[in-house]
Amino acid sequence: MMKYLFALSFLMFGLQACYNDKADQLYGVKASTSCDTSSVTYSSTIKTIMDQNCSISGCHDATTQANGYNFSTYSGLATSIQLNRLLGAITQQNGYFAMPQSGGKLASCDIEKITAWVHSGYPNN
Repeated sequence: MMKYLFALSFLMFGLQACYNDKADQLYGVKASTSCDTSSVTYSSTIKTIMDQNCSISGCHDATTQANGYNFSTYSGLATSIQLNRLLGAITQQNGYFAMPQSGGKLASCDIEKITAWVHSGYPNN
């Protein structure tokens, strides 16, 4: 009888330790399954994301230039990349100002596109 109780308790505790971690459940971020980062360009992809989310009035536009960054131009955006500020801010890592400040994060696909563009050398194309 003790042998069966031991086996049963082992199974109960042993199986409790087995579970499947899913990033979206743990961190609230869904992995993008349909984000195409193969043809990201500054002019058709990155500039649009920046214009819609960052270089808006009162933020990183040509007039305001919050924290000295003007994301309405390629050179302004390139400066934040060269200073290693952009990716940390948009992925909201510790030690960086979480952007956008209006709350939430950029869409995960937009973050993936920006990251791919930066890692490819952030060409002005």
